[in-house]
Amino acid sequence: MEIKIRIKVGDLEIEYEGPEDHLKKAVADMAAASEAFRREGPPRVELDQEAESAEEEAVPAVPERQPLPMTVATIAKTLRCSTGQDLVVAACASLTLVKQEDAFTREQIRLEMKEARKFYKDNYRKSLSKYLNALVRNGVLLEVDEGMYSIPAGTLAQLEDMLVS
Repeated sequence: MEIKIRIKVGDLEIEYEGPEDHLKKAVADMAAASEAFRREGPPRVELDQEAESAEEEAVPAVPERQPLPMTVATIAKTLRCSTGQDLVVAACASLTLVKQEDAFTREQIRLEMKEARKFYKDNYRKSLSKYLNALVRNGVLLEVDEGMYSIPAGTLAQLEDMLVS
């Protein structure tokens, strides 16, 4: 007897049309496989040592980024900073691209902002939390841990392009 069935769970959708006895066997096999997966996790693929070392050699090393030779004030000027949020971005760019920091605290950002004396205003200190929250919300910064911030790769690439050109 021919049978037609569609099962949808979340994003997964399975559709079958064919003989009933094939479906019964396929369902039993899938149930057994899913139970084994639940119990044991995904199957492990064992590589021999030779294959592993060949893979390691084939992967090119990521070149280390050289620090940019500029101050936070130069970065702020190049990025045409006119607001507190702009200066936060410039300070984070300086911490990442000049000082080679992967993540930084609110205090490190504030101190870096103050280094750009011609751009820094005293009220920026009071509004720093508001600026950071907005930049995280807009995806310009990431909060990688409580009170620790970082620049996402896409934003970092854009900043590098603007600063190097």
